[in-house]
Amino acid sequence: MSDRTSPGRTAYVRLSQVRLPNYVSESAIAYQRADGTVGAASSELWAEDPQQAITHALGTALREVSGVTVIYEPWPVGLDVAGTISVSIHRLLGTLGSETRLSGQFLIVSPEQVLIARDFDFRETVNGADIPALLRSYARALRQLAEALAEALRASS
Repeated sequence: MSDRTSPGRTAYVRLSQVRLPNYVSESAIAYQRADGTVGAASSELWAEDPQQAITHALGTALREVSGVTVIYEPWPVGLDVAGTISVSIHRLLGTLGSETRLSGQFLIVSPEQVLIARDFDFRETVNGADIPALLRSYARALRQLAEALAEALRASS
């Protein structure tokens, strides 16, 4: 990916809505029980749409680790961008007091149509047996994904 900015200008990347498994898209926060089954915390709900919340959390983390400005859908027409990022999360699930796993695939397409496709699989410790601890581990796993995206952007420029 070539540098799509002039000296002193901000680098922009477009971030598509993150695709999530159905169990993450529900309003109740899903977790994995010790026996491997998936449960939902009926008294613990996402504060906003999970797809939008995770997309914005990932975009914020990407901005923090890379310095790029992240543009969310709908995208402005005619904006000079360094690339478009699409993320499909296949698994975002944790066991209270144990581990969270975030896995899936990301694609980065440059304006020159150069494609980077990478699978990812991150694990984070859930430091507690409650939903807030689980959500903190989700945030740390999304940060790892943002770091992988930033590295892929740097390597391709």
